[in-house]
Amino acid sequence: MEYKVRTRDDAKIIELNGSLDLHSVGDAGTLFKETLEATPSLLIIDLSGLEYLKSSGYQALVELVQRSEEKKIPVAIVGPHEGIRAIMSVFRLDVFFPVFETIDEALASMNTG
Repeated sequence: MEYKVRTRDDAKIIELNGSLDLHSVGDAGTLFKETLEATPSLLIIDLSGLEYLKSSGYQALVELVQRSEEKKIPVAIVGPHEGIRAIMSVFRLDVFFPVFETIDEALASMNTG
């Protein structure tokens, strides 16, 4: 897994690329925790470059949402490909966090909602 963190407005955006699986989930968990500690107004996880999201990766996202709720920082998911989106829907993970096609859509919706 490769990643890039950037700031737009007051939101932190984490762009994930490659695979989020058992081998990379520890790094992702640390990244998520450190990013939340920066207390952004919004955290966006951009999955558009993610090819594979294994069960450990889904678990890391759920844990991220739990931590973000404790800190009252909203989280949005952006750009998951059709396979990832389908699994999120089947397991109702899209109930935990809103899913958007683009970063612009997430920013517009989450900053007004």
